[in-house]
Amino acid sequence: MAKPTAILAELKRKKKPGAEEYYRVRVGLATCGISAGADKIREEFDRLVKESGLKNVEVIPTGCVGRCDLEPMAEVTRGADTPVLYVHLTPEKVARIVREHLIEGKPVEEFF
Repeated sequence: MAKPTAILAELKRKKKPGAEEYYRVRVGLATCGISAGADKIREEFDRLVKESGLKNVEVIPTGCVGRCDLEPMAEVTRGADTPVLYVHLTPEKVARIVREHLIEGKPVEEFF
């Protein structure tokens, strides 16, 4: 059976024309995420996406991801690609994710 995140990615790919080039960045903003600094992580994603002029990226909040010990976290999805969950994020890590994953298309494996 397919994982729920893979199913969701497939549904979103089907709904949106050009979804293979469209990124969604979901930042966990439940209480545990916020206490770990996820609000600042979301602000950094928003700032860097805007500064980079990326029109194919949507940064959205999400609730509890279920792994408080890995906060702050963000999941990046693109089309039917397997979602990537980044953990223990810092503003410096966000800068690399924007540059390498969102702009260059290469996930930053050391942050999974």
